[in-house]
Amino acid sequence: MIEYYRHNEAIEKYSNMNWFQQLIVGLPVANSPMRGDSSTGIGQIFARTAIEAHNSAIARGDISGQNIDYANINERKEVWYGLRSDETNIFYAGVVLRHKAESLGVNLFNASGSQIEQSLSRYNGSGDAAKEYGIETKQYYDLFLQYNK
Repeated sequence: MIEYYRHNEAIEKYSNMNWFQQLIVGLPVANSPMRGDSSTGIGQIFARTAIEAHNSAIARGDISGQNIDYANINERKEVWYGLRSDETNIFYAGVVLRHKAESLGVNLFNASGSQIEQSLSRYNGSGDAAKEYGIETKQYYDLFLQYNK
């Protein structure tokens, strides 16, 4: 992702040059195929996922601020780099978990064990691997609850 953003910065800089400078410098070439987003941080959160959850939390009134536009590469970049901070990543892990739960119609403040498992699965995506993740993570959730009684 860092290379993706560096390449886009180089393209933007190139675009702002006059034609003669462009002729001398040449169009920036990517070193390898690049993706516009990737998971990052201890919660392995994609910028798109964090932005969707962020905007949803604003709409619910859980957090203040402004909506973030994923299509705006500068806003996306700021979120992605922010997710590299453990503190920010942990915050967004909670925001994303709530967003994913609500997308399933689950109220995390009054959820059954199976609803918690479904929400944890959805946090990790969809399919069999995500379902396995939800089952395994639910066991940790139960241990945390037991420990914190």
